[in-house]
Amino acid sequence: MILIQACARSSDNLWVEAESFDNKGGWVVDQQFMDQMGSSYLMAHGMGQPVEDAITEVSFGKTGVYHVFVRTYNWTSPWYKGNGPGKFQLKLNNETLSAVLGCEGNRWMWQKAGTITIKDKKNKISLHDLSGFNGRCDAIYFTMNENDIPPAEKNALSEVRKQKLNLPKKPTGVHAYDFVVVGGGIAGMSAAIAAARLGCKVALVHDRPVLGGNNSSEVRVHLGGRIEAGLYPALGALQKEFGPVKGGNAQPESFYEDEKKMEAVKNEKNITLYASCRAFDAEMEGNRISKVFIRNIETNREMALVAPLFADCTGDANLGFMVKAEYRSGREARSEYNEETAPLQADGMTMGASVQWYATEDSQASTFPPFSYGMTFDEKSSEKVVMGEWTWETGMNKDQVDEAEYIRDYGLLVVFSNWSFLKNFYSLKNEYADYSLKWVAYIAGKRESRRLTGDYVLTENDLVNFVEYPHIFVSI
Repeated sequence: MILIQACARSSDNLWVEAESFDNKGGWVVDQQFMDQMGSSYLMAHGMGQPVEDAITEVSFGKTGVYHVFVRTYNWTSPWYKGNGPGKFQLKLNNETLSAVLGCEGNRWMWQKAGTITIKDKKNKISLHDLSGFNGRCDAIYFTMNENDIPPAEKNALSEVRKQKLNLPKKPTGVHAYDFVVVGGGIAGMSAAIAAARLGCKVALVHDRPVLGGNNSSEVRVHLGGRIEAGLYPALGALQKEFGPVKGGNAQPESFYEDEKKMEAVKNEKNITLYASCRAFDAEMEGNRISKVFIRNIETNREMALVAPLFADCTGDANLGFMVKAEYRSGREARSEYNEETAPLQADGMTMGASVQWYATEDSQASTFPPFSYGMTFDEKSSEKVVMGEWTWETGMNKDQVDEAEYIRDYGLLVVFSNWSFLKNFYSLKNEYADYSLKWVAYIAGKRESRRLTGDYVLTENDLVNFVEYPHIFVSI
């Protein structure tokens, strides 16, 4: 088992991972795009109100003058070419570095935060949010060499990150199980609990601190569907144990009963839960997965899990993709399975990802900062609502994996732009004067992604014709 500290130093430089800050204040850890941009990061998700500082203590190898670089991203840059809204500054002890970060450029990049004189080896650094509009910070690098700027390209950066954090090429800590489930949504929870009750020693790996996936309080999608039906009287029965009693999309946090889900897993003595851990690599022996490597999204601690059986319940088929399993995405042509409602030609369209939200009425009028970063609403195009359900969906013509950050950010752009119009410019804005944004999801509710190809592919005709296959497993 390897413990990685929040920062790593040499005699003339210091590397700090933002997601490992001791006190994250009002900043949140976002791991959704680790595979694409190389790391989880901290984000100031304040819905237009600056969040509390994230703070940590660091120790330098020696005193002297350091140049400071911050890896960040101007998230509205795909739609707006000026300075973006995600503004923040870096503070060292009581000194605020002059550069405003997070609002320049058009990709994840190293931005110079300034030059500072370190007089004592032990110091406190802070991320100071200026807007509440999703400024993001991946890492901070202090160096005495002004030209020692880390690379921007993901693979090269990954090598530097491992070197700076003293990470081995492969984790040395290995833990053995009978069954490893990757993904702690409803499917992963069900697989883990069912196997544990059959006597299997199970590892459940989930890359968020709460279980439930789309049905968690972080996404807030209703849990529904038929259970205990037809030839399958036990089908879905587990949902009665840990599924929430109340339904609905974009409802208050308590509706989704995160605690009930967590207790259901923790009460199973045969399950070891690896919460806030993301699978990032895997190994094969012959045609079987033999080992999966996981990394904690906050501490960067890595380990390996071995088992004779694995389940990919990630939603993106991440585990299958790592080992080059066959998968599909998009829509097949009508002729392939003789499906009447399929398109004539195959295409890449999928169901999209939803960024849900709602506002609540307060006892007094509230304000919302004008937000105009490449999307314009008017009297006709604006949505005159105080809640956005799963239908606030986007990205149907984008790659739901490789372009996932773009898709989520576009969802945020739409929510903030529409709400800004209603609060500041709508002719009937007084109707919204007492409303304020209560909750906006930053974890996207993904509706469709890669589909691993199983031994049997369930088609439209199976559903329309009520075809029953009592003796085989099916893959949707």
